[in-house]
Amino acid sequence: MKRTKNARRLILPFFVLLLISACQKDAVGPSNSLYLPEVGHQAISFTHKFNPADYEEGKRIVVEEFSVAIENSGQIRRTYFMSNPDSAEVYAISFFDPSGSTTEWLNSEERDAVLQKLFPLYREPLVVEEYTTGLIHDTHASGDNTPEYLPEPGDKVMVFNGFFAPATYDAAVDIVTNGIPEAVENSGQKRRSYHVLNPGLYEVLSLSFFHPISSVDEWVQNPERQALADSLAQLAIEPLTVQQYTLELAHDSN
Repeated sequence: MKRTKNARRLILPFFVLLLISACQKDAVGPSNSLYLPEVGHQAISFTHKFNPADYEEGKRIVVEEFSVAIENSGQIRRTYFMSNPDSAEVYAISFFDPSGSTTEWLNSEERDAVLQKLFPLYREPLVVEEYTTGLIHDTHASGDNTPEYLPEPGDKVMVFNGFFAPATYDAAVDIVTNGIPEAVENSGQKRRSYHVLNPGLYEVLSLSFFHPISSVDEWVQNPERQALADSLAQLAIEPLTVQQYTLELAHDSN
C-alpha cells in the first residue's frame, strides 16, 4: 500500500504540471504569437512572369524555396504567395516586422541563390516594388480588433494598382483607404484587405483576400465599387490595373 500511495503522490503533481503547461501553451498559442502587419510597416511586392512551359516549376521554386530562405533569414515576416496560371504569373507580397530590414533581404545571399534558379524561367524581368502599409481593413473583427478571418490557400485575391499625379494623389488615397472599405462593409462580404502606398511614385496598391463565402464577381459588379473605380480612373495618370489570383500560401516566419 505504501508504494501505491507514494506513486500517487508523485503522479498527481506530475499531471497537475502537465495541465498547467497545456493551459499556458493555449494562452500563448499561434494566434497570439502570429505576426500581423500594422499601419506603417514596410512591404515589398514581387511579380514573377514565367514562360508558360516553365510556370509550374517556377511557382514551386518561388513558394517553396523562398519560404525556406525567409525562414533562414531570421526575419519576422508575413508573406502571401499568389498565382495565376492563365498568365503564368506568381505574385508575392511580404510584410516586414519593424525589427526586420527590407534592404537586408533584397541583398541577401539566400534570396540571390533562389533567383539564380528562376532567371532562366522568366519571360519578363522580375518586378520588385516597395511600399508602406497605409491601412489594413477587416470586415469581421472581435472586440480587441483581432480579425476573425485570415487568408488561407485557395482563397481568391484581387490586386488593384494605380498611379496618380501629385495633385490627385491625396484624393486617390482617400478613396482607397476610406471609400473602398466603406463599400466593402456595405457589400456584406467577408474580406481582409491591405492598402499599401508608395508616395514617391504616387502609387496606391490594394490587395483584397476573399473568404470562400464571398464572391469576386459580385464585388466587381457592385455599383458602389464601380462608382469609386470610375472616380479613381479620372484621377489616375495611366489606366488602373486589376489582377486576380489564387492564394497558394500565407507564410509566417516568427
